[in-house]
Amino acid sequence: MLLRLPDRAARFAVLVLAFVLAAALTFFSVRNARAAIEAGLGTRAGYETAVSLEPTNPENWYLLGRYWQYTLDDPDPTRAIANFRHALSLNPRYADAWLDLGAVYESEGDLFGARDAYVQARNAYPVSAAVAWRYGNFLLRQGEVPQAFAEIRRAVYADPKRAGEAFSRCWRVDPNVESILDNVIPPDRAPYLDVIRELTAADQLAATLTVWQRLVSLHPRMSPADVISFADFLIQKGHFDDAHRIWQDAFQLSGVVTGDPPGSVIWDGGFESNVRGGGFAWAFPAPSPGVQTVLDLRQKHTGKQSLRLFFIRAPLVSLTRRTLAALSHGLVSRCLGRPAKMSVARMSAFSATSRAVWTRAFKAPLGSTTSRSSP
Repeated sequence: MLLRLPDRAARFAVLVLAFVLAAALTFFSVRNARAAIEAGLGTRAGYETAVSLEPTNPENWYLLGRYWQYTLDDPDPTRAIANFRHALSLNPRYADAWLDLGAVYESEGDLFGARDAYVQARNAYPVSAAVAWRYGNFLLRQGEVPQAFAEIRRAVYADPKRAGEAFSRCWRVDPNVESILDNVIPPDRAPYLDVIRELTAADQLAATLTVWQRLVSLHPRMSPADVISFADFLIQKGHFDDAHRIWQDAFQLSGVVTGDPPGSVIWDGGFESNVRGGGFAWAFPAPSPGVQTVLDLRQKHTGKQSLRLFFIRAPLVSLTRRTLAALSHGLVSRCLGRPAKMSVARMSAFSATSRAVWTRAFKAPLGSTTSRSSP
């Protein structure tokens, strides 16, 4: 569309207007960019320059308030509160400003002001996991356990990755595992596994088994790979029966196929599950200069594949007796999680099996391979 102007004066006026608009746009863009750069410096001078350049931007006042709240050089809660209040006067629904204002009030002993600020943050952003989390932790510190559990539950439902930390926080106040599972943790696979990881890290065996029993009762879809670290934890503690039970529970809840015959003392003897790395699954050592392990689809005894050991260097003798003993021990330790209870005859059979595999390997020519579908 062409704009036809009647005379030269009109065309000049339009040109001047366009120039003024372009100049204004350039000015504000440059000012905004400079304010962002100054605020990005993370210094007092930078934040103060940012608020002077853009005094109507609530974020700049909020960042200046955080500086006075958290600086280690010369913290000033009074200035922090004043800056947070200024940011909120520009944007009353600024949830982050309300949260940090509540934290300052709490640190100064003004619990009434802190509570009001947290409530205002929840009203400004009711679906925020961060808001519910911080308000819930404030209520925990005040000893208001039921209300705190309700807020932390909202946070975990909005962000299930907080489940492990939420359980840990709540457990310090109320060591009733069932109560926390009922009132805080969503009944789902991922949050429960996070809680189990948190408890194993804290070396809490009984509580971990309680959470596992509750998880199994939910009948989630899962894999033995999900419980490798849990099974290793139980094995290290000497609870072989519990380790075997949780492994079997996970296996029954999964779609994993092993093809193991009934009564097999080795789980996944044919390497069919694609679960590996610990627990009762195969754990392959890291590649070494002398031996490499791969799954071979071309040769197999049963199932679809076998384990191929490829010897690629002459100094096979560098595989020390200690290495061979460790490999044999690893084979034995996978027997239903009960190595301490194995009979002498069965232990000897395992040792003979592993010794036969490695004897065959040592007799093989260099660069040759040996494959087995199961030990």
